[in-house]
Amino acid sequence: MATIHKDFLDVFNGIAPSKHRYTVFTDFVTMMAISLHNAIVKDEKLEAEYMRCIQGYKREDQLQFPKLLAIFVDISEGEPYDHFGQLFMELGFSEDRKGQFFTPPELAEMMAMMTLTNMEAKLAQKAFITMSEPACGAGSMLLASVKVLMRAGFNPANVVWIQAIDIDRVSALMCYIQLTLWHVPAEVIVGDALSLQYREHWFTPSHYLGGWKQKLAMRQMIESLRELEGLRPSATNTPSPPILVEPIPAPQSDESVSIVHHAAIADMPQFVKHSRNVKVNPQIGFDF
Repeated sequence: MATIHKDFLDVFNGIAPSKHRYTVFTDFVTMMAISLHNAIVKDEKLEAEYMRCIQGYKREDQLQFPKLLAIFVDISEGEPYDHFGQLFMELGFSEDRKGQFFTPPELAEMMAMMTLTNMEAKLAQKAFITMSEPACGAGSMLLASVKVLMRAGFNPANVVWIQAIDIDRVSALMCYIQLTLWHVPAEVIVGDALSLQYREHWFTPSHYLGGWKQKLAMRQMIESLRELEGLRPSATNTPSPPILVEPIPAPQSDESVSIVHHAAIADMPQFVKHSRNVKVNPQIGFDF
């Protein structure tokens, strides 16, 4: 893997040698994420942040960032793989960042294969699945899951929606970039998954282009309707209340028939007399 990353590292190490390598790496990740996001939905605050980052470099260094982006896109070809996480480790940032380590892609793939089993049957019952990663890092586990789905013959843009969370902004943006390059619909959140204090929400271009806001809303509506259907009384399981009417003696004349009939109606239980007022709601059952 170090050989694949050599071109990237050569260009990267030549950018602004006077700056700390982690500062250059952070600026590159930030500007790349903003470029991908604002290509679909422009955010003026993010655009201003991009300009602050790029203006901190000399002209010759500024021209190296697009080249670095092109190299990263090139090495990301093939199958989903956490290249950013591996570059982070190769550059030695894990020690600088208080022991921040990323899951090896091979281990992540093994776990994804153990988790995503029998997907043909599952996706035959529902249009798509959703995934949540509360500590996504650079996206190693999620990229491995995307790889497993692709090997099974599924297009991740159609069959999966992901919510990824990380408390570290650089890690979350690395995840955002890699999911974007593989056209995965996702929401990447910068924040604390334990306290639910979220600072930023980044939606991938595939989320917008695939109409996933509407798809998720429709899924929620269908699930709510199914819950209501489950609460609806079943006609086969709920016995009808008994109607108790005393026997009516045989009439002796037409006049007596009318008198006895009205007397019998008057003696019927109240719920029978009011049954004409019952309204049927086909969604939730009966309203009295």
